[in-house]
Amino acid sequence: MKVNNLQSCHLGPEISPEQFISDHFFLYLLKGSIKAFDGRNTYTMNPGDFCIARKNHLVRYTKYKENDLFEKIIIILDEPFLKKFQERHPVDVPVFSNDNSFLFVEETKFIQSFVHSLEPCYTGDLQTKKRLLT
Repeated sequence: MKVNNLQSCHLGPEISPEQFISDHFFLYLLKGSIKAFDGRNTYTMNPGDFCIARKNHLVRYTKYKENDLFEKIIIILDEPFLKKFQERHPVDVPVFSNDNSFLFVEETKFIQSFVHSLEPCYTGDLQTKKRLLT
């Protein structure tokens, strides 16, 4: 058998090439785990972890399945959305000097309720309402 074009080869857990994070995003890991490296720091995310991935960072990550499953919820926080949100909800924010690629979010009742409120959107039980998308 002759192979003309090898696109990719995976011998172990799925390994991503370097990935540029073009927009901030919120990540909630349901099943499996992720190890990420940004050239300086290694980040480990496990089921139940919440984090914000910060835009303009270059990372390499490996996803590990749990019982052959890997599930996550990702919400992209693009610049137009963040600007519109800031206009509607102005807040004085102090200068932020942390340069980490991933910021872990402490689990609170607010975060738990937020993720739980998304369940109809990611389980397919309900159609996403247009109002939710604006």
